[in-house]
Amino acid sequence: MNLRNRTILTLGLIFFVFFILIAAVSLSVTLSGLDRIEYQDMHEAVVQTQSALNAEAQSLLSTTQDWAWWDDMASYAVRNNTGFIERNANPENLATVRLHLFIVLDAGGNVLHSTLLSPDFKTNGSAPADILRNIRAQPRLTSLSSSDPGSSGLLQFPEGSMIVASAPILLSDKSGPSRGTVVMGRYLDSGPLNRISSVTGYDVALH
Repeated sequence: MNLRNRTILTLGLIFFVFFILIAAVSLSVTLSGLDRIEYQDMHEAVVQTQSALNAEAQSLLSTTQDWAWWDDMASYAVRNNTGFIERNANPENLATVRLHLFIVLDAGGNVLHSTLLSPDFKTNGSAPADILRNIRAQPRLTSLSSSDPGSSGLLQFPEGSMIVASAPILLSDKSGPSRGTVVMGRYLDSGPLNRISSVTGYDVALH
């Protein structure tokens, strides 16, 4: 092989090696960039989902406060007049405002009334003992002073995850002392998750 051919072959090998190095570096940079974009997308999805979930919890808390800070509710908590429940918290009314769980506790933490609707709102009954135990085991839900605006969060029940909120029972002018506690709950799969998915654009599931 003469010098000219060896030179051409050497240059060809150099260019080939150089091309391979450039391709490898480009692929590495591309994959790194894709990983970074994927991480950013995932982070954004989590943040948006958390924000939407917080909005659902805050909305339920607001509804709970409306019911708890009410002269008629305060009177019921003290006198336990069953007509109040029949007029205002019957299963049909609860289904209208998309509530699955409705519990009223007196100032001593005793259950005055409880209703649990099925996820599809078609059946109802008193809240079973295990759910009541779960609720009453949460001090942030049941041990509220008159100055506490209430709280909300997630609890897991046999039928699925539920957003739960509670507020102290006060007069309509929000004056105390607390006469008890109102607890409300809404299954996530029965509306909230669909709204969260609509807001965020992501299919959301909780496990």
